[in-house]
Amino acid sequence: MKTPGFHFRLLITAFVLIGGAVFIMGYLGLGMMRSYVQDRFEERNHFLSGYLARNAELGILINDERMLGRLAEGLKSEPDVVGVEIFDSTGRAILARVEDDTGEYTVSRAEVHTRQVQDERLMSPGLTENEGYSGVIGEVAVYFSLHEVQGLQRSLAWKFGLLSVVVALLSICCFYVISRSLVVPVNRLARIAEKIAGGDRKVRAQPDRIPETRELALAFNSMLDSLDRSSKELEQAYQDMARQRTMAELGRFAMLIAHEVKNPLGIIKSSLDVLKDEAGLDDDHPMVHYIEDEIRRISRLLEDFLAFSRPGRPEWQSPDLNQLVQECVHRFEIQEEAGNVELVLSADPGTAVTRADPDLLAKAVYNLLKNAAEANDWTGKIFVRTGTKNSGWFLEVEDQGPGIPYSMEEHIFEPFFTTKSRGSGLGLAFASYVADIHGGRLEGHNKTDPGAVFRLLMEPANVPCEHAAGDNTCGWADPEPRE
Repeated sequence: MKTPGFHFRLLITAFVLIGGAVFIMGYLGLGMMRSYVQDRFEERNHFLSGYLARNAELGILINDERMLGRLAEGLKSEPDVVGVEIFDSTGRAILARVEDDTGEYTVSRAEVHTRQVQDERLMSPGLTENEGYSGVIGEVAVYFSLHEVQGLQRSLAWKFGLLSVVVALLSICCFYVISRSLVVPVNRLARIAEKIAGGDRKVRAQPDRIPETRELALAFNSMLDSLDRSSKELEQAYQDMARQRTMAELGRFAMLIAHEVKNPLGIIKSSLDVLKDEAGLDDDHPMVHYIEDEIRRISRLLEDFLAFSRPGRPEWQSPDLNQLVQECVHRFEIQEEAGNVELVLSADPGTAVTRADPDLLAKAVYNLLKNAAEANDWTGKIFVRTGTKNSGWFLEVEDQGPGIPYSMEEHIFEPFFTTKSRGSGLGLAFASYVADIHGGRLEGHNKTDPGAVFRLLMEPANVPCEHAAGDNTCGWADPEPRE
């Protein structure tokens, strides 16, 4: 059996309390009303019987039944009067006119005194018969039907009961509306909690107009935001731990490669030089060219492994970022492996001095240029731009290659991830790592035309500064390096 909810319990409690209060008030009010009607009814009865007693004196003294009959008929014309009896001083009935079917009735009796006694009693109501006033000459009895007064009492009871029920229902309806305004936000929060438990962490509670429930919704949203931040921080911590483990494994692997491959590779290179001399082969010979090209490729691969696995701690200086990029572009252009690639540089003419490791940044820029050249298949143009935006410095490297596959955009900065047939997949990962330890970030997205753009952002400290290199007065805090 399902346990009654909070709203149902509130309604039951309100029904019991309000219904009980209305019942008690109705019962007390009905009792007071009945008592009031009964008192007024009895006062009227005593007044009419007294009126008959005052006017029946002469008829009793002369024993005139006709006179008394007229008095009785006149009194019976009053509502509820169903009978009149008049007695003399001996108790003999002089007149008895009582209806046969009277139903329930009550009798009001009054003594008939002589006029003198009546006048004296009217003048001095406090006098008694012991003080000399004893002229009782008869008695009258007036019969009053209870039908109308009981009908009036029943009508009042019904109307009072109906009014009590209406008041109770109105009170219950008002309480329902008020309680619903309190319970609905709580139920809404419960449904939101169920959605969150189902995996939807973006849902939030809508603040209500009632201050208390509004504060509850805001506190609930604040709790969800805090949980979201904690979840992201925990996820980031897990990623950092995974990265640290990857770096440790990569370091061990790189040392193994350096020991097991680099030395034999050096012997192969030396042996090739000896064979070239003995056989009289020059560098343009196809076989010699293939062997030397593969040796260089393996050497670069080893260097990439070693550079990514053991980048070392940054050595903070204050280089001019724009000048550093210009030097990297110039060095890349004069390298033999640049091929037929044309670099189009649009560097900011100003200075952008920041706290950074110029060697690590230069390697990151070189990797971005090399990645663009490989995307262009070592031909075409590469556009390089630097500048400042929103108090931060940026470097953009734009290629004319096929672009980034949409299904792989989230993985391009992961170690060993590559879409090329030849490559280690460490160039962009190393550049992203360098941006990270400098407090910046590396972004990559496709252009409208074929090609991709990689943007290195150094923020928030990287704004133009006219101080000389080595002067740490630009107002930037040193970023915490990653181990």
